[in-house]
Amino acid sequence: CYMHTEHPLTATEILQEMATDDSIAELYRAASEKQEKDVAVEQWGTAVAWSELHTGEQFRIDWD
Repeated sequence: CYMHTEHPLTATEILQEMATDDSIAELYRAASEKQEKDVAVEQWGTAVAWSELHTGEQFRIDWD
């Protein structure tokens, strides 16, 4: 289907645009580093904790 579009790339141009094994490995490495940073955020307590939003007590209704 792509080759029937108005301006398809040549085979050479397609190969130049394709991802290589090295570029794919770099993307996986970058994603892994981001995930490690997300774990650090949770570890140091800068994320919202369930207990901050929910309590075992009934809700207060004297706020209004």
